[in-house]
Amino acid sequence: IGSATVMYLVDALLSSNILHRADVFLVPVVNVESYRRTWTTDRLMGHTVNGVNPNLNFPTAWGEFPWYVKLFSNPNCPSSNLYVGPAPLSELCCKAVAEEIRKLQSLRLFVDLHAHGQKWMFPYSHSTQPCPHHEQLEKAAKEATLAMKQVHGRQYDVLQASKLEAPGGGTMLDWVYSELKVPYCYAVELRPEFPTKLAFLKAFVSQGKAPTGGFELPKNQIQQVGEEVFEGIRVVIDHALEAGSPKECLVT
Repeated sequence: IGSATVMYLVDALLSSNILHRADVFLVPVVNVESYRRTWTTDRLMGHTVNGVNPNLNFPTAWGEFPWYVKLFSNPNCPSSNLYVGPAPLSELCCKAVAEEIRKLQSLRLFVDLHAHGQKWMFPYSHSTQPCPHHEQLEKAAKEATLAMKQVHGRQYDVLQASKLEAPGGGTMLDWVYSELKVPYCYAVELRPEFPTKLAFLKAFVSQGKAPTGGFELPKNQIQQVGEEVFEGIRVVIDHALEAGSPKECLVT
């Protein structure tokens, strides 16, 4: 749903006045080779072809996790869902997108779209400590999710990224915020909501794995997600532009 949403934003932005006020860069697909395989051999492939979780392969706090995550998920193991890779930016897709983002010297807003959970998150991912822009990020996010709810009634929760499940280093979110000094940075988990704890447990017991249905959103909801996300993006762009120039925004 992330790639489809970014493609929807192309049309929505062209029909708005936003492009008269800011340069917006859209990246529909980062992990290109794995995305290609979702159409051929592995519909739900999210890791790189080397088995690395691309959103844990960025330099900021790379490989840093609480002891219990290391114990139960072993992020240094190639078979782990949290495998961080042999080194920061070891994956070609991560290295390529990092090189392109570094060229955007005037970047003020970064939004990273994911599936799923209906969450609007801000830094830090690697630490439970609040980031320097915590209040302004939270304020803009709450206004964005309110605007989204008014479109189709869907509630997106606002939270610091480290409070979603557990702190984790190496995310693109923290790298863009901490190392590139972009003041407005968000990671958005799109529809649907996470399953309840009971549904999660039932699926795990019956199937031996976490439920994956949330990654296959019904096609009648695809446009709706684009419509609600556009309204949220519009709000955070307004906040980023009010904070002053320069005026570049990136959505991946």
